[in-house]
Amino acid sequence: LLVFVNSKSGDNQGVKFLRRFKQLLNPAQVFDLISTGPRLGLRLFRHFDPFRILVCSGDGSVGWVLSEIDKLDMHKQCQVAVLPLGTGNDLARVLGWGSSCDDDTHLPQLLEKYEKASTKILDRWSIMIFERTVAMPKLSLVPGQCEGQLHTQISQYEDSLVTHLQNILQSDETSVVLNSAKRLCEIVKEFATQVSDSSLTRGDEQLSKKCDILQQKLDLLLQTLTSEQIDAMRLEFEEEDLANSKHAAFHQKEDTESEMSYDKSKTEKDLSNFNF
Repeated sequence: LLVFVNSKSGDNQGVKFLRRFKQLLNPAQVFDLISTGPRLGLRLFRHFDPFRILVCSGDGSVGWVLSEIDKLDMHKQCQVAVLPLGTGNDLARVLGWGSSCDDDTHLPQLLEKYEKASTKILDRWSIMIFERTVAMPKLSLVPGQCEGQLHTQISQYEDSLVTHLQNILQSDETSVVLNSAKRLCEIVKEFATQVSDSSLTRGDEQLSKKCDILQQKLDLLLQTLTSEQIDAMRLEFEEEDLANSKHAAFHQKEDTESEMSYDKSKTEKDLSNFNF
């Protein structure tokens, strides 16, 4: 068992746990992450296969140890457990070790549990982010147009976007949502066209191709929205026709019943006037 303790975790509770572990185990098994980091202990234990590692700290220290394990290519022989100290212990909760441990008197019992614990496979993701600057086309004033008019147009453009987004998020009417979604697609298409034209003037063919792909996808989305809009209108007309037919049938039934009532009363009147 290899134990890593962050002596600054848990409002310096890590110092207390570090001393306690060195009393219970061989001091050569216990390392302070703040003093030596995880690399020294991992290199000393690399000849053991498999062996278990206990990290006494939060998720940040666990991630640090796991990263060093990957760098040393030791992930196949290491089984890592967590004793949560301080805050931010989501991994410890997921693995079933609770959210925090502040009592070192139960360490002997905990060590037995860690020794008998089962193992689970843990997926780790490496995310790489690439940034790229995109020069946006500059707004230019047409002859005779003042700067105040340009700001007014931009304000109207923003208001239109906000209105359509609110319609999509708040409206319960299918037709309103579909119309706003189509308008948003058209606005994005216009913007992509401007960016594509601007990129071609600068010789950026890659950005122009991406804009073309975006426009093709927006065309497909517009076709789908138009098809759904037609289906919604057809369904609305069918429901309206059905309601009208039910209304007509109801009136026809009322007329029939009134005629039958009239015939019955007329017959009774005729019989009352007949002398036997």
